[in-house]
Amino acid sequence: MRIFIAILLFSFLIPAVGQAERKKTPTPEQEALLKKDLTGVLRGFVWGLSRTVILENEQAPFMGEENGTLLYLDYIRGIKSTIAYEFEDDKLWRARIFIEKKYSVMQDRINDLLLVNEDLTRRFGKPVKQEFIWKDKSEKNFPENWGWAVYRGELFITIVWQNKETEVTAYLGAKKLYNPLFNVTYVDRRAKQSHTKKQADKLLLAP
Repeated sequence: MRIFIAILLFSFLIPAVGQAERKKTPTPEQEALLKKDLTGVLRGFVWGLSRTVILENEQAPFMGEENGTLLYLDYIRGIKSTIAYEFEDDKLWRARIFIEKKYSVMQDRINDLLLVNEDLTRRFGKPVKQEFIWKDKSEKNFPENWGWAVYRGELFITIVWQNKETEVTAYLGAKKLYNPLFNVTYVDRRAKQSHTKKQADKLLLAP
């Protein structure tokens, strides 16, 4: 059991899936960004790219745009997912992966997180934050039941990794009873600071 619990200090990597050739030739400036070697790249993209570059180069089916966010649908490691690219001043600063898979076996949510443990450990090392919040601890000593604990809103898991450029957060929990959310968020750390400051300034200026 101790080994199993230790394994649950997992990681989550969203790799590029089925990348095809780019549809259009980027400008020299765009090409430089696309080739930039950052550990925190996502699906071949790096922070700072414009929405035009994402639209021209993302190969997954385009689902539309919502409040300036570009939405795509793909199967990542065989798991149905919505990919959301967010921009500020026309620069990519955050990408969110929403797991859309329907789970008939509750423990499979935990298994899907464990599936990619080795990948993210290799890319980001140990998490900088591991938070397991228990609203009801009756299943705490029974890891094989943690999937049910998540489903019932008894367990909330948040794991965070960082490198110099990128922060990655995996979240699994049911704020709404019997409706767990499972997502992974990539964010440009520098842009996050700027975004937070802008939001705070807006609040201060609000009437």
